[in-house]
Amino acid sequence: CVPEGGVERREAEVRAAVESLAGRGTVCAATWRGDHDPDHEAVGRATAEACRASGATHLEYPVEMWQWARPDDPSVPWARARAVFLDAASLLAKRAALREYRAPVVGRAEML
Repeated sequence: CVPEGGVERREAEVRAAVESLAGRGTVCAATWRGDHDPDHEAVGRATAEACRASGATHLEYPVEMWQWARPDDPSVPWARARAVFLDAASLLAKRAALREYRAPVVGRAEML
């Protein structure tokens, strides 16, 4: 467990953990590297590097971006954006993961 606010200092550890679980055929979803949150960006970088090394597929999703970005913001790669619809099992897994998250989540009800 890496404490909130400490991911950047332990980025190599996060990368190693992801890489140990990832491989060809694995899809890893992590926070976007451009999210304007140091922890989110560090997780995104670590996951991207782990996926590159292991051959896993890397997906990124924004969290904080919804708070600061405008629809025409040039720093957001809008052309790469995609919607992902979860099946029932994936939605249950997401809900279970969010229940384990200790930091406050803005809009938590909408995420469930």
